[in-house]
Amino acid sequence: MCRIAPALSVALILAGAVSAPGQQATERYIPIGRSPGLAGDLVSRGPIERVDAEAGTLEVAGGHGVIRLSERTRIWIDRSAQGLTNLRGSLADLRPGLTVEIKTVAAEQHEADWIKIRGD
Repeated sequence: MCRIAPALSVALILAGAVSAPGQQATERYIPIGRSPGLAGDLVSRGPIERVDAEAGTLEVAGGHGVIRLSERTRIWIDRSAQGLTNLRGSLADLRPGLTVEIKTVAAEQHEADWIKIRGD
């Protein structure tokens, strides 16, 4: 019994390590607000207040601060409410008033890893 427990622990740890890249690959298909395991300090949700395309930044209502976009930031249009497949979006799709969900790279950074736009 003592030998099984350490092996099981290692297997569970490795399974958790493998699931992170898998979620990154499928994140574009997950509706806004439904991503499993996202901590509140990494995620902002709400309507866009301002977009500055030249600076590559946006602000979301609710005091989330300025979020920077980079060449690595992935943008998707969430059309799951219409029963449609989500689309790849771009900076041009980010407009004030649209509801978004943003995951930042790290809690202390304000760089977007990905952004989902609610498609209406």
